Amino acid sequence: MSKDTNWDRPDEKLTPEAREWVEKFYPCPAADMMTAPSIDAVNHSLRKWEGLRDENLEAAGITYGEGRDLEDADGNHVLRISGDSCSLCVKFYDASKRGNAGCAGCPLYESSPADVHHHPCNGEESEFEQYLEGDEDGYSDPEPMILALEVARDFVLAMSKHKF
Repeated sequence: MSKDTNWDRPDEKLTPEAREWVEKFYPCPAADMMTAPSIDAVNHSLRKWEGLRDENLEAAGITYGEGRDLEDADGNHVLRISGDSCSLCVKFYDASKRGNAGCAGCPLYESSPADVHHHPCNGEESEFEQYLEGDEDGYSDPEPMILALEVARDFVLAMSKHKF
């Protein structure tokens, strides 16, 4: 892959099965969610994580390449699982703030437990980090992130009902 690859965008030459996966689970780059309503950004992220379930990856012939990169059966880049492909990070993260303060306003962060030592996307015990590291057999389980995103979705829906 060339050094100018857009890691949040699939290669043009995907297999038909991988192309179908992209259309279903990552239909547009996360950057397209920058100005979208919060609920749309949460749903975009949730859809991506649902696509990371084994049955969805296997059906599309998608495997893990190097690090966080997904590849199709021909080795073409499908997606890098990172903040660049996260609609919530793209929409809410403020790099000018230190630590978790940069995530203020993100529904995933705002709906997480009040324990200041827990953040779904940041830290060794985070759902995201657990996914990246995998278990002792290398299995990466997307379910904890899916659950956290479902809570974030419910949080956004509840907040939208209480706007004055």
